[in-house]
Amino acid sequence: MKVLFLAPSLPTPVDRLADGLRRGGHDVTIGLTEQRPSGAAAVGGVTATAVEEVLPGGYDLAVATTWDATIRLFEADARRYASWVDAFGFERLGTWQAERIGAVLAYDLPVAFIATSPYVKARLEERRPDARVVLARAGLDHEHCEMADRAGGEGPLRVLLGGGEDDVAALEQATAPVARAEGLADADVLVHLDAVDGLPRTLEAARAGVVPVVLPGPQEDVVEHLRSGIVATPEDRRGAGRWLDRLAGDRELLGHLASAARERATSWPGFDEATDELEGALATILDADPPPATSWPTRLMADAMAGIATYRNDYFYVVGELEHLKKDPAVQRALELRDRSNRVKSRLRRG
Repeated sequence: MKVLFLAPSLPTPVDRLADGLRRGGHDVTIGLTEQRPSGAAAVGGVTATAVEEVLPGGYDLAVATTWDATIRLFEADARRYASWVDAFGFERLGTWQAERIGAVLAYDLPVAFIATSPYVKARLEERRPDARVVLARAGLDHEHCEMADRAGGEGPLRVLLGGGEDDVAALEQATAPVARAEGLADADVLVHLDAVDGLPRTLEAARAGVVPVVLPGPQEDVVEHLRSGIVATPEDRRGAGRWLDRLAGDRELLGHLASAARERATSWPGFDEATDELEGALATILDADPPPATSWPTRLMADAMAGIATYRNDYFYVVGELEHLKKDPAVQRALELRDRSNRVKSRLRRG
């Protein structure tokens, strides 16, 4: 197969998989839709260069690896078009961000979808029952996974934070003795309350025998609540602190969850197996008929109008709040003082 992967910049989400396909005998190129390197860069043995230089290559498949890479997808000379989906890009954006409209529309295009987890596959099939959706899980680097050093029930619960504000809040809400861990090797628990991009870090933690505390999302392919980790309630993210209290007080449960999490993550494919899955997914897409052009415009326009309406409503809400604020006596007094100060400064400058 001759395959073109499109991505905004390096590194791309598929670097190791693309190189794995190349080593398997396929002709693979990476086109960068935003980054413009001086000359061609290399991802393993795969050439990565500005997209304009590689669009007319006569590919079997062109694959967008992010929602914004789909902007250039149909410019590629290819027999089939696909979108590689590890999460839904619009869920990373607020309703007030105009880019969110484009991110929503990216999942309405007449392409086949490559889902990187069963959770994502199920959501894509629900959203696009008319589209071909194939599973090709993202790989886990089993060879370089850290292994946690179990504390044996002694001392405070060692908690590694994913880095978000909600993760910090969960730790602060815990009333049991807890200590902040510096890495997976010295952690008992990972708190990573990222509902969109939580799977990679969750996999690494579970593989190390660290109990994941997560939100519902793709990470549920690894974390089954009270069997291989904790799935906290999205409406009460800070309530994750109460789960930390329970794990700190029940080291038997902690050990059971850690063992089960490691077992679940061990069964996740490494990069060689993930490359095989991707190769099979691409072959399936290539062998199938292209999607009919009449099946997608209605959904696309409906999502476009819904996005525009949401953006307009948020805009007018903000404008209304601003006008209300301007009428506040304290704000009006502050504006008067500012104007007076500016007039004084202007007179002083004129001498």
